[in-house]
Amino acid sequence: MAVINFCSGLFIIYNVTYVFSIHISSDILKRETLITSNNGGLMHKYIWILLAITLVDVSITSFGIYHGHITEKNPIMAWYIKEGGLKLFIAVKIILTFLGIAIFETLHCKKLISSLLREQVYVATILLYLAIFSLSMVFINETSI
Repeated sequence: MAVINFCSGLFIIYNVTYVFSIHISSDILKRETLITSNNGGLMHKYIWILLAITLVDVSITSFGIYHGHITEKNPIMAWYIKEGGLKLFIAVKIILTFLGIAIFETLHCKKLISSLLREQVYVATILLYLAIFSLSMVFINETSI
């Protein structure tokens, strides 16, 4: 069973990353137009993708913890669950995501980071989040579903 979980996990990670990277690559080719036109369309797309991934992460993790299928391995988040329950856990995850985006966008508005660096950090954050989330679901949590 562990081998099947391992293979299916790698397959999912590969496909999600591959499809997402193709989509990002085509967007990066359009980046010049989007960034120079100051409409921020591409950056908003990255922000929405990051928020969507966060909501999926919170939903799956909360569902799994509530039903006893998984446990939170991150000691900081586990402390929030222990002290305040799932509502506090959900609030902290969403607030931290919004706070990170707000800080990053403020740095960009004050011209402390370039548009290119901003885009690269969003892409790297999204891909890293997907990889960590996928790997943790496959390898760290022992599911009993």
